[in-house]
Amino acid sequence: MGQLSIERTHVFDRVVQTCKSLFNCEASLISLIDEKNDRQFFKAEAGLPESLAEKRETPLAYSFCKTVVAQSKPLVVFNAAIDVRFKDNPSVEEFGIMAYLGVPIKDRHGDAIAALCVIDIKARSWSTNDVDILAALGTGVSSQVQLMLALQTSKGFEEFNLNNDDVPQASELFPSALFQYFQHADGRETIDQVSSGCMRIWEVSEAEIMDSFGNIFAMCISDDLVGAYASLGHAAGSLVSWNHQWRIVTPSGHQKWLRGHGQPEMVPGGGIKWSALVQDITQVRENANFT
Repeated sequence: MGQLSIERTHVFDRVVQTCKSLFNCEASLISLIDEKNDRQFFKAEAGLPESLAEKRETPLAYSFCKTVVAQSKPLVVFNAAIDVRFKDNPSVEEFGIMAYLGVPIKDRHGDAIAALCVIDIKARSWSTNDVDILAALGTGVSSQVQLMLALQTSKGFEEFNLNNDDVPQASELFPSALFQYFQHADGRETIDQVSSGCMRIWEVSEAEIMDSFGNIFAMCISDDLVGAYASLGHAAGSLVSWNHQWRIVTPSGHQKWLRGHGQPEMVPGGGIKWSALVQDITQVRENANFT
């Protein structure tokens, strides 16, 4: 399992909650494979039965994810009850698992160490698009895992190339909000500063944004959500500038186009500091001359 802690990590919790919603499935997991102790450990889970959610692990005999890790490629199971590879897996009878889709989570050397998966309790035909969407989210998780592992060693700190370009300043032409956000080495997330402008963009207060950075994407329309999370994961994992556009629907029902700019920066002692600017560019996007 590498050196990842067993503590829950907000960024991964959001990923599995997003997967469960996007795929409209029974459960979603990030499973770490621990062959030494004959178990799969759930770094994050959404939708599991209470007994499993509390225990957060099963013996490897129950694991579909171990196959994803062993083969280092996506695994698609339409109906486990009649699939010769998995029909005798005890999780089929005990937990009713029928359909499974999983993608590998890889370390910095390209070795699969975990899996991101979605599970259903009825037979299901996963599409090529389903596989592509989950793979995009898995790439973001891999970047986060690689960063967290690197932060635990001084070598990892030195190997990252920092880019200290300033975040673009807010323009008076667009409703804007500036953030200073910390992603700690243990996966915790905190927001230390938020400028005014949140109410104009999201129709929520600065205090609500401060309470959870995830609120920034809570209103994101489903077609744009995967790309938004993947863009953040790539920027954090590679320490490159974040530039992304996405759509939201506000509590009053207005659809808006937002543009985000950010610069992740590694800080002494481990962790990432983000300086980020989010702007409402709806009027620009709606202009026929927008390029």
